Amino acid sequence: MAESAPRESSGVSGDQLRALLGGWLTLLLGAYEAFLPLIVLPVALAYFEPPTLPAVVRVTLVNLVFALSVVASPVGGLLIGPLGDRVGRRRVLVITNVAYAVSAVIITILPGFKTWGYASIALLLFLRLATGAFATAGGGGVVVAFERSRQHLRGLIGGILGVSGTTAIILLSGLTAWITAVVPLPAYVAWAWHIPFYVGSALALVDLWVVSRIREVEYFTSHRPARRATLRQLVTPRYRRAFIQGLILYTGYFLTVDAVVGFMPSLLETFLHEPPSGVSTMVLLGNVAILVFGIAMGAISQRIGRRLALALGGAWILVVAIPLYYFLIRAAAGHAPFATVAALGVATSVFAVVPFSGMVITYLAERFPLNIRATAVSAIGGLGIVVPGFYTFYLLGLSHLLPYQYTVLVLVGIGGALTLGAMALGPETRHVDILAVEEAEAAPSAAVTEEPVS
Repeated sequence: MAESAPRESSGVSGDQLRALLGGWLTLLLGAYEAFLPLIVLPVALAYFEPPTLPAVVRVTLVNLVFALSVVASPVGGLLIGPLGDRVGRRRVLVITNVAYAVSAVIITILPGFKTWGYASIALLLFLRLATGAFATAGGGGVVVAFERSRQHLRGLIGGILGVSGTTAIILLSGLTAWITAVVPLPAYVAWAWHIPFYVGSALALVDLWVVSRIREVEYFTSHRPARRATLRQLVTPRYRRAFIQGLILYTGYFLTVDAVVGFMPSLLETFLHEPPSGVSTMVLLGNVAILVFGIAMGAISQRIGRRLALALGGAWILVVAIPLYYFLIRAAAGHAPFATVAALGVATSVFAVVPFSGMVITYLAERFPLNIRATAVSAIGGLGIVVPGFYTFYLLGLSHLLPYQYTVLVLVGIGGALTLGAMALGPETRHVDILAVEEAEAAPSAAVTEEPVS
């Protein structure tokens, strides 16, 4: 994609702020939905299960509900997200937010096992697939924020968008901790588990209100791009290299995040017997640190370049994060003071996750032209989560070669190596014109309309 001078004017408009907030809320909702079953449903599933269900089957059902999030991501990314290149970003975001809000509320009014038997579980699984697909079809949310941003602010904006997932974890963990602290367990199983779903629905409605007030890019109001943007185009010579690069980068991203954010707490609590309350505090501090340093790293990438920043991030995952993770495991296994374990855990989280925060999504948005950006970002985001989503099985397989507690280091190393490899495949992108259209499909103007699309 050819680079050209970005079209900018002074100041930041209200529409640009709404686009940033809408993109941030869309990504937050996707992460909120992904972590919801892990934090809320293990206890709430008793409402949908027969009381005599064996413990092994209960654990399997929890894992199945979470696995649906892995399946839902490519469904949303491949089927829903690409519509943003056909009917416009704003319309797709409106549809997905309404659909998610309705689906989340329906889950809360489902009859339990006592009323509908196994049909209640089947409907829960179906609705989980639907909510996951709608919530993760967020490619449009990302691109609308960048397409309304100033070129010199894209790094900072990417940093803000990149920590939306961290914000979702903090929000969901805090909400669940408050509910379990004030509501007895029987009440939690009966009705209090509805609250996080209502909060998710409310987030979708707020996002709906915000994105409904964003002006659409003129390319989608003055042209008919429906015949142009297709998934098949991503594997044509024009886009194949960028698409493969994006998949490698996103796979390394999610593999590293799952190995650190997803696995570290259970490793410390279950395998290394650290106190759950202390681990929860460590996770909170780690997420706050990721939030702060992730935004800062996004801004820094605007100065040194996205490609260099991501390459350096991949390098320090290999050189710094892996040794920190190793010493964390050694400290916990050796019964070191928990303050030492917590400090190592927070440092590991920062050095493993911050290299991606605010740069991966920015780089991908800049890597593709306007006319196929939503299709590419949605497809890469949907497919990139699939292989890392089964990381627990890889750990079990690696446990035949080395002690289980150290198997996670292999995945972190692969994540760092994939990041370095991806950056070797592509160019620097920070100066691209975010509203540029490929010449063969160029429109007379890709500017932003002055009035909202009805």
